[in-house]
Amino acid sequence: MKTIIQFYTKAKAFESLANFYDACAQVEIDEYRDYEKALNAMKEAKRQLDKSAAVNKDVKQNLLLKRIKYLESYCEAREAFNNGNYEQMARICDSLVDQPSVDEAVRLGDVFANLIEFHMNKGDVQQSYSYLQKMQKKKIVIDPYLDRKMVEDIYRGMGMPNPHKQYGAGSDDIEEDINEEF
Repeated sequence: MKTIIQFYTKAKAFESLANFYDACAQVEIDEYRDYEKALNAMKEAKRQLDKSAAVNKDVKQNLLLKRIKYLESYCEAREAFNNGNYEQMARICDSLVDQPSVDEAVRLGDVFANLIEFHMNKGDVQQSYSYLQKMQKKKIVIDPYLDRKMVEDIYRGMGMPNPHKQYGAGSDDIEEDINEEF
């Protein structure tokens, strides 16, 4: 990584360096769910883009600033959660899910998962179900974000059947279905 940064810096390829930091930020989110590191990488991408002579520089800067704003908000929500301020975390996350193009900066599945877990811990199954439905309407796959048992508890609490046969059945469920058919 240091070699790549040195290469771009010596070449004064600041736009390419900004793109590299942007890609690093995305890896931090997608692979490690480390939003704080991603935020730092995005800020560095913005700093490098500011030095560049890129075509459409203003447009690119505005896009980066928007993504940084969303990342900052989500990091603030996570910090509020870690500090025990669950209500503040929920308010921030709730505002994020309805923002346009927030999914370009933050994985909406993570935001919805925070909200659903918060409301389940409060015993508010109805609100958890409401967020679960919003998540599904946005075509977000549930399995990577929520524990299967929690999803089952939500549906059970709403008096509905087990959703796993409809939404992302695991290999065990598929195997059981196959064995039942034969």
